[in-house]
Amino acid sequence: VTSTMVGIAINQGHIKDVNQPIVSFFPEKKPLKNPSNEKDDITIKDLLTISSLLECNDNDSFSRGNEARMYIYHDWVEFILDLPLKGFAPWQKKPENSKFKRSFSYCTAGSFLLGAIVEKSTGKGMDHLAAEFLDQPLGISTVKWNYSPKGIASGAGGTRYRSRDFLKFGELFRNEGMWQGKRLIDQQWVQEATKSHVDVDENIEYGYQWWRYRFPIGNDWHWSYAASGNGGNYLFVLPELELVTLITAEAYSTS
Repeated sequence: VTSTMVGIAINQGHIKDVNQPIVSFFPEKKPLKNPSNEKDDITIKDLLTISSLLECNDNDSFSRGNEARMYIYHDWVEFILDLPLKGFAPWQKKPENSKFKRSFSYCTAGSFLLGAIVEKSTGKGMDHLAAEFLDQPLGISTVKWNYSPKGIASGAGGTRYRSRDFLKFGELFRNEGMWQGKRLIDQQWVQEATKSHVDVDENIEYGYQWWRYRFPIGNDWHWSYAASGNGGNYLFVLPELELVTLITAEAYSTS
C-alpha cells in the first residue's frame, strides 16, 4: 500500500520520480545529524527497495535504526533522517558485489518515511490518499491505520484490512492496475513495483515494498510477489497462473 501511494503521488506530479533525494522533502529538519554527501544522495528508490545505506536493520537489536528504537522517539521523521551511514563487516556482501548492486536490510523506519514523503508532497496523509484513490474505487470501507506520535499515517505497516478487501488489492495488481474497466494505478508502476530490484536470499528478492518469492510448482519454478505482514499474514500474486492467494494468521511477533 505504501509503495502504491508513492506511485500515485508520482503519477499525479507531486513527486518527480523515484530518484528524488529523500532529504529534499524535509528542509526544515536541517542540519541533520551525521551529515554526508552519500546521505544526501539517498533516494526514494533506496527506501522502496529497503536498500538505502542508512544504518537501519530491524533484525539487529544493536542497529541504531532498529524499529523498536523509533517507536520510543517522538519525531519519527527526524529519527531516520538523523541516522548515520552503515558499514560492512569483512564477511558481509557489499552492494557492488550483489546481483542488483544493492544491499538489503529490513528497515521499518524507511518505509515510514515513504509515507511521510507522500504526506509532505501531496498535503494529504496516506490514510486519506488511499481512501480516495484506492479504497473507495475498490469498495473498501473498513480500514484501520496506525499513526506516529506526530499524527503521520504510518507507511511502516500494521494497516488492517478485511480479508475480502485485501484480496481486491491483489486482484488490482494481478490486472496491472485495472479494476472493473477503470485504471487505478499506472501500468508501468505496477510492473516496476513488482519486479526484482534487490536480492535478499536464495529464492527471495524484493521490489518496491513487495517481496518476491520463487516457488516450485509442478515441474517449474514460478516467481510470485507478495505483501507480508506480522503474524504470518500474506497476500501472494502469481500473474502467470492467474492466482491471488490470501493467508491470515495470528502468530504475532513470534519467530
